Amino acid sequence: MIRAKAFALERTNVLIFTKNSKVSQFRVPRFVHLFSIFLFFSCAAYLTWIIPDYKNVKAKMHLLARLKYENEQQKMRLVDLAARIEQMSKKIGQHREQNRRLKVMTNFEEDGNGEYAPLGAVGGSEPAVLSPEEKSEKKDILKRNEAPTRKAIIIAASERGRESSTAFNKTEAKTIGPGDDITASPEKKESSHPYSLQLGSYRTLERANTAVSRYSTKGLSPYWVKADLGEKGTWYRVFVGHFKNMEEADKFKQAHKLTESVLKKIRYANLIGIYKTEDEFLDKMISLTKVGYSPYVIKDEGGGIRLFTGAFQSKAGAEKQHLELQSQGFHNKIVKR
Repeated sequence: MIRAKAFALERTNVLIFTKNSKVSQFRVPRFVHLFSIFLFFSCAAYLTWIIPDYKNVKAKMHLLARLKYENEQQKMRLVDLAARIEQMSKKIGQHREQNRRLKVMTNFEEDGNGEYAPLGAVGGSEPAVLSPEEKSEKKDILKRNEAPTRKAIIIAASERGRESSTAFNKTEAKTIGPGDDITASPEKKESSHPYSLQLGSYRTLERANTAVSRYSTKGLSPYWVKADLGEKGTWYRVFVGHFKNMEEADKFKQAHKLTESVLKKIRYANLIGIYKTEDEFLDKMISLTKVGYSPYVIKDEGGGIRLFTGAFQSKAGAEKQHLELQSQGFHNKIVKR
């Protein structure tokens, strides 16, 4: 009797009726029931924890898209800065070589043979033509005049540097403010750049930024412009360059093998400000990029750097962006590029 009760606690009899009216009996251990109950409650607890977490992740998906966009913008700026740094490095190398040659010519630096090239020898007789006696006599004369010559050159260079610095500082950086008049003065008329090459037109900003990144890796400085086409929706047009005439644009097109680009006359734009150096407008450029614009610069003949947004065929298109910029705190003027 005791053994029967113990057996009942350990196993459960399961009866299965078949089609032939036969009964099949199976014995299931009790721990299987306990394990099934434990598994059920474990799954319920897991679902209770995972469902709220999934909802939180789904609610923050738009932040992920925004971070992805900002990452693309940062990549574009880094590519552009890398290209500029490379250009500046080349220019610095050229200037250093020019500076070295000038120093050799003006007797400030040794030439390749470890001797000074006297100022009096520039434009004069070739050293190989002179006899040893003439060379010795010429060296004696140059040694007597060496110190005054160098001093005079240093003073003259210093005066020229001060004059150049004074003239450059007269051109002050200027950010557009309310009521400012940016019309060029009669004695210094600004050049016109109404032409640009359109590289493509895209339905989404993401695709436009991808195109900008792709062309930036080729050493170009592209930018996009938002175009509201009414029933056709909003498109993002990608442009590159700013040219005075069609011939200049065609040369640029052939030089960079932009065979699929289309020449557009887009003379109207919104001027943000006029600056002297890149450091002065960089913060403004980053601020515009963060709020969803694609700014670009045009250097004028006077050495100033003009910061623009937008490029439109008509003034009406520029006016819409002008109002948007004003509402976001960016003072600007509608101008002809």
